[in-house]
Amino acid sequence: MYYVWEDISNIKREKSNYMPDNLETNVITDDIKNDSMPNQCENTGGKKKWSKLCPKCGKEQVYFLLKNYNKAIKLNRQCRNCMFGSVEYKIKHKINSSNMWKDEIHINKLQQIHNSEEYKRKRRIISQKILNIRFGKGNLANVSKKASEFINYINKTNNWNLQHAFNGGEYEIGGYSLDGYDKEKNIVLEYDEPYHYDIFGKLREKDIIRQKNIINELNPFEFWRYDEKRNKLYNILDKKETTCHKV
Repeated sequence: MYYVWEDISNIKREKSNYMPDNLETNVITDDIKNDSMPNQCENTGGKKKWSKLCPKCGKEQVYFLLKNYNKAIKLNRQCRNCMFGSVEYKIKHKINSSNMWKDEIHINKLQQIHNSEEYKRKRRIISQKILNIRFGKGNLANVSKKASEFINYINKTNNWNLQHAFNGGEYEIGGYSLDGYDKEKNIVLEYDEPYHYDIFGKLREKDIIRQKNIINELNPFEFWRYDEKRNKLYNILDKKETTCHKV
């Protein structure tokens, strides 16, 4: 068996003699691109675009890549409305009004599930667990020292044992961390700084929802809120209000 070796370099050089100078290095210059562009090309704001008419409805179709435009010309593509709204497309992909109606019912069911209180409760618990894992349970970075000092004062004056951030950690229930909670007497205390109230002095909706959910979870014997700005301590359940000495 014999092997014949040929010098290919000469063959390549001979072929290159028949090529244009600008194509010898396989580089297409802007001049060649401009010469090959059809008349439908427009240059607006430094961006080139190609346009054609839909063969069915006559609507203008715009393409920003030449390869997509050439492919659309070759396949004689229709616009999106004519293509996806046609009977042939619906038959091919088995789309009918009944399936679309089922999809709407499914979406409505998902929306009802996501808007349900049970789903929101589970999401709160999951997010609370993630925060405990990331920053550690009982993290005191965002805890108000004023609130802890006030709760200690309330414990002494009323002979309560409210658990708070610096006294056993905040009690967690239903995805919420309570400012103060006495487990034996089932008493809840929330310390409200000025941002918890709007310009009219009303408790914000977010805190009202939190309050309702905590009441549903614990069914407390007493639920106290302290308004730091007005220096008022009031019970939500029996609407008692007292003025406290500043700590």
